[in-house]
Amino acid sequence: MNRKNNYGHYMEKFFEIVNPKEKSTYSNLFNRLEDSGKFIADWKNKDLDNFMKILGGISENTISKYLQYTRDIYKFICEQENKNPRHLFLSYDIKEYIDIERLKSLTINEYQYKTLTQIAVVYGAKGEMNFRDKILIKLAWEGLSSDEIRHLKIKDIDFYEEYGKEKVRLNLRNRKVEISNEDMINDLKKCINEKEYWMVQKNREYAIPYKETPNLIKPVAMRQSNKNEVADPSRLLKGLFRKLDAESSLPRYKNMPQIDLSNLNLGDIKRSRLIHELKDENADLDYIAERFGRGGNNSDLYWLKNFALNIKKIEKENS
Repeated sequence: MNRKNNYGHYMEKFFEIVNPKEKSTYSNLFNRLEDSGKFIADWKNKDLDNFMKILGGISENTISKYLQYTRDIYKFICEQENKNPRHLFLSYDIKEYIDIERLKSLTINEYQYKTLTQIAVVYGAKGEMNFRDKILIKLAWEGLSSDEIRHLKIKDIDFYEEYGKEKVRLNLRNRKVEISNEDMINDLKKCINEKEYWMVQKNREYAIPYKETPNLIKPVAMRQSNKNEVADPSRLLKGLFRKLDAESSLPRYKNMPQIDLSNLNLGDIKRSRLIHELKDENADLDYIAERFGRGGNNSDLYWLKNFALNIKKIEKENS
């Protein structure tokens, strides 16, 4: 039996015995091991280095997670092979394993963000429609995570007036987010009141009703179900981009040639806003960490700030 080509067997046993929480990440690592060359139980430090570099991690936290999970897999397979596992460690600082080019391809600027919100909606006989898709992108740009967007209920959205100006407060599970942007507030109201999702195909419009749900982001009633299902924002966003791409809408927007829209997700949009804020040389990192709901160790913000300033320099040179 060729062990290199039998990672599927080890993965099945790993999930059966270890039963990890993040199965999708472990599954991806098992699949990527096929490209690593040497069988993992025979690895040395340089093999771990090479594997971390091909994974395409775009943050310190991601690389750290990949490192931990890869070590878990390595130890497990060594035990299965009756081999004593080494203590594998990286040869360089963890920042050296970040895929800079991939990070650039998943970082949008403010103008590109606005373009995405414009093409997210559908313009038909009834005017502008599908505010759900627009709000997905806007909430991520406001610093909400995919999980926060997914579980945001309408009752947790408070509209109020302060000093004669309307504002909105999002009461999330672990924090509150204040929004004063007028366009954002209006779009939130339209999203709350939206009852149908409009599809336009070959110049024909038709509507699909949303399911009854207390959540802001509503799934469409495509199948009969008695449950108030919760929509997956990340899946909705990917579906939106696939739809736009299929309708040849995206190629008209020449300001996005370097953006990998097929892989762009809500986390990327949130991080893009973070990078946008860090372009300010005087940015308060503690304030930004609080605003974006970042707890614990925020040392990677210093690296991201340097990345943001480099992006700013490139943008200035190209302007």
